[in-house]
Amino acid sequence: MKSKLLLLSIFAFCSFLNAQTPANGNFAFLESIACPFNENEEVVWPENWMIYQTTNGEWDGEIDSTRCISVFDNGNCAGIELEQIDPNLPIYIRSTSLSDNDFPLFTNSLYQVASIFRILNGVFQDGIDCPDGLCTGMIIGQDIPAEDGVNRDMRIYSQSIEDIQQCDMTFCMPTEYFEDAFLREFIFKFSFPANTDLSGQVLELCSAYNSWAESPNIVDGFTVPEIFFDGTSYTANISDLVFDPWGGEQYMIAHDETYPSADNITLIEANLEENKPTPQVINMTIDEYQNLYFQPFTEVRGGLVEGSDSLRHTFNIINNSGEWCFGGIVDIVFTGETHIISKGGSFEFAGRSSCFAFHEGASLVIGENTTLHYASSGNGALGLLDGGTIEFEPNSHLVMDGRMVLWDLYRNPNHRVDIHLPKGCSLTFDKHGALDRIGYTETGFMKLNVYMDGGILNDNNLSDKEKALINRIYPPANNNFSDNIKVFPNPFEQQTEIEYLSDQEENIQVELINLSGQRVHLLEYNAFKGLNYFPLDMSNQAIGTYIIRIQSDKGSYVQKIVKS
Repeated sequence: MKSKLLLLSIFAFCSFLNAQTPANGNFAFLESIACPFNENEEVVWPENWMIYQTTNGEWDGEIDSTRCISVFDNGNCAGIELEQIDPNLPIYIRSTSLSDNDFPLFTNSLYQVASIFRILNGVFQDGIDCPDGLCTGMIIGQDIPAEDGVNRDMRIYSQSIEDIQQCDMTFCMPTEYFEDAFLREFIFKFSFPANTDLSGQVLELCSAYNSWAESPNIVDGFTVPEIFFDGTSYTANISDLVFDPWGGEQYMIAHDETYPSADNITLIEANLEENKPTPQVINMTIDEYQNLYFQPFTEVRGGLVEGSDSLRHTFNIINNSGEWCFGGIVDIVFTGETHIISKGGSFEFAGRSSCFAFHEGASLVIGENTTLHYASSGNGALGLLDGGTIEFEPNSHLVMDGRMVLWDLYRNPNHRVDIHLPKGCSLTFDKHGALDRIGYTETGFMKLNVYMDGGILNDNNLSDKEKALINRIYPPANNNFSDNIKVFPNPFEQQTEIEYLSDQEENIQVELINLSGQRVHLLEYNAFKGLNYFPLDMSNQAIGTYIIRIQSDKGSYVQKIVKS
């Protein structure tokens, strides 16, 4: 009996006004035709779809003419017996109904697609370390006018599977101001771990949809009225700063009608209705029910201070659990006093090269008691240039599942990227996390300087070459062993904490003695280089005064502590 891999559905996950579906989107109609790659063979394909592999593993590469891959009617779905394919190359299912201009795209809109897979035996390969920049997922192409006004260009958006077990993915794709943009490519890609035995495996194709979400509120600037000044700063929700008569939930930062490219960045500014001669703090919030999108080649910043041609207001975008979604061609550089503050939600990118970058004082701030999952399955990048940084508020955590990139573009040894990682905070490079340096890669100067102020840096998933780009910087330990130890709070009620600054990995012993000279507690801890924090639970001890003795090969520390 064949086991099955079931592609259940691909459907819009938000309300929409008009759905666009590639022809035969449910794969219900099959036809037997001569194989286009080998006329001596016949294939059974879903009408308006082709199934193929390429010799280089890229969707638009040379088709492997030795593989004519058929489907069979498996009830409500079309099944593919995977024994037909080369398991070391991906298989593509590509719509052939989009060659004509039958699928025009609405201007300044959001197309959203979601997919759900059921995979037995975890046979698909996820991530982005494959040709096309993804291993398993979707590829969608927008046909747009080229910059010369004569030819055509293609915007490619892709989304890989976020979780190989759940195998679901959401896909957001903004359109731009072009009146003559068309949906041109709609492709599924499935890759498999090297030398996988696909005997008896079946992939089922059931449905494919592309949908148009309700048009978002277009954002081409922010003007902050004086009523939002609270005495120290200006704070307003995005809906207060954008003309939004319907109280919408979706907002898209849009470029002007110069041709969008790396040389034509549209800068969206936050200005005060009553400007001031000194820099002010402008906070714009994005709430849980709101979504923020960026068109390609758009950036945001604070407006100029009154009377200045260089000094700008500080502009903070505070994400209160809203969803931010970025297409496959987003490269947004925040400079100066512009900060993205995450207090929940997620940043999802539809492309490996989509990037937020921070420069010259700009920062990504992880809010208090927040865990930010930045990127997914390798899609998305976080760029750090000279003076850009990541700030950790108390008990905050950053999980990188994309690329962190050091932009070492100027060959200047004084250019730095410094991150302070305080107690209770962590930076983790997840399964698809990566660290890279671009520019003068081999002889560059820039490294990721992480000040180990008691936090945790987990780089276990990085290669040795990537780890070499990290400088762990520890506070210097004192020569006197006792000067490196603090016990706080003291007095305490149930629990106190030992802070120990070590210059190496070592073992320490903690002994607790009552006033009668009896040992009531003996603990051993493994200390690492830097600041260590060891909890001391006293909930089972009587109220009173104790002697704590802390020892290592370097010396001994003795102090009275009081449980109150």
